Amino acid sequence: EWKEIGLWVRGWHRPSGSEEDAAIAQPSLTPAGPSAEEKLARRGAALLRLGWRDRALTTYQMLRDQLRDDPEALLTLAHTASEAGLYALALSCAERLIALGAKAGAAEPPKALRRLAYPTYYGRLVQAEAEGNAVDPLLFLALIRQESRFDPQAVSYAGATGLAQVMPETGKWIASRLGVEPFSTRLLGRPIVSVRFGVWYLAQALELFDRDWILALAAYNAGPGSVRRWTGGQAVADHDLFIETIPYAQTRDYVRRVYEHYRRYEELYRRPHALEKLPAD
Repeated sequence: EWKEIGLWVRGWHRPSGSEEDAAIAQPSLTPAGPSAEEKLARRGAALLRLGWRDRALTTYQMLRDQLRDDPEALLTLAHTASEAGLYALALSCAERLIALGAKAGAAEPPKALRRLAYPTYYGRLVQAEAEGNAVDPLLFLALIRQESRFDPQAVSYAGATGLAQVMPETGKWIASRLGVEPFSTRLLGRPIVSVRFGVWYLAQALELFDRDWILALAAYNAGPGSVRRWTGGQAVADHDLFIETIPYAQTRDYVRRVYEHYRRYEELYRRPHALEKLPAD
């Protein structure tokens, strides 16, 4: 898959027909560039070896920003991040590569790169929890992509935590309903807990709003009480109009984005009449 992405990048980043194009190997782990960039790459690798993931991530994010217009180096960094489990970083590199390719008039990105931008990390866990709660796993993956970009340690400015960005008070309530005791906010940083709680909460919203997943997404973000006020307790016939008239700009943007992500996931992973088996974590 990495070779396929490399072929695509070199097809528009370098003149076609060169001897290099015919012999693309797995990306090197040392990106080309000025010595400052090489030092950042080495520092990030050293921090990973020491187990200091947060500091390594910060270092690699600085490197990504410096390499934002160098597609081959971004591909190298995406590979490094993916292998190291720095999934949000790998995702952002993939997004940038797709944008650079579009700007250069490149052919459609290969499926491997599009899947890197819309990944299925924690896929087996999501699939098991989602199918057990009558939730589409692809919808929940789209939600995770928007909520945390697959960073299990993500914490929002408001305190929402983990892959599914569950608020501590909401997490405490969910824990009481599911019989998870004792509960602490730290548990939300564990993928298995965050996914279980997030799927359950989304499933409750789906039941509350008659399986209307647009309303359920709005409720996941703004709370079911807000959605009841906006709809007057009535079914929504025009979802586009509903989204456009959501009073909270943050929720309006949230629903739009998850909707877009969901469509991308369906394009990439939905087979005719069935869902592709999601890969192991």
